[in-house]
Amino acid sequence: MGTEIVNQSVNLSSSKFELNHESLNALVMGFTFKEDCPDMRNTKVTDVIEELKQYSCNVDVYDPWVNHEMEKH
Repeated sequence: MGTEIVNQSVNLSSSKFELNHESLNALVMGFTFKEDCPDMRNTKVTDVIEELKQYSCNVDVYDPWVNHEMEKH
């Protein structure tokens, strides 16, 4: 599902605004598995981020619940 969302978003952005993939910026707001919880074990957001990077998009992630020590794993 994440792949399909990224494909549609990138294609729509590229065609509507006549941008190439390298000039697209994406802000992912939320990384944890559940709302208001620091649990990242089963998050599918990593799939979305990796797919955006395959399009050479500039990706930033923001989630105040993330434990930055656990994030590296």
